[in-house]
Amino acid sequence: MENIISYNEKYLPQQVPKGNEHSFREDLAEKKTTDPHILYKRNAMTKIYLSIILVLTTMLSFAQVVSKQNDLATGQNTHAFTYRLFPTQNIWTFIKLNTRNGQIWQIQFGMEKENRVVINLHAEPLVSKDKEVNDRFTLYPTQNMYTFILLDQIDGKTWQMQWSTDPNNRGIMPIE
Repeated sequence: MENIISYNEKYLPQQVPKGNEHSFREDLAEKKTTDPHILYKRNAMTKIYLSIILVLTTMLSFAQVVSKQNDLATGQNTHAFTYRLFPTQNIWTFIKLNTRNGQIWQIQFGMEKENRVVINLHAEPLVSKDKEVNDRFTLYPTQNMYTFILLDQIDGKTWQMQWSTDPNNRGIMPIE
């Protein structure tokens, strides 16, 4: 019975003289924030929650890396695209590649309309229509800012791809 009385005296609202009234919840809130045992438990729970979030985040990011590696190993790329843009060292120029057949364009952009242009670097498909597959072709930059290596990732053929604003200095040549 003594435990019940001490609990009641400690946590249940008592008669308060008029003018000093405050709610039961305010009273409990005051006790919760000043009780060192409760503060310790809150800190411990916060650490546990943060640890769980960290572990789950790490597991999810690892799962994504493994999934991407499995896609590449099995050839089942679920994020295959027909077109990709490759940056050049020129801030105004990108190379657009049709990853299915090896067609290539030089994309230039700028604030003025006359600076925005698409230049066809290689219009002919490098494979027949029946052999086209998304992500079959990709580009690799070289030390020369105007030159990329075009790779057929299925049969291993390579080409030197050169971009330029001068029509005489652009195109692709097979590397044999």
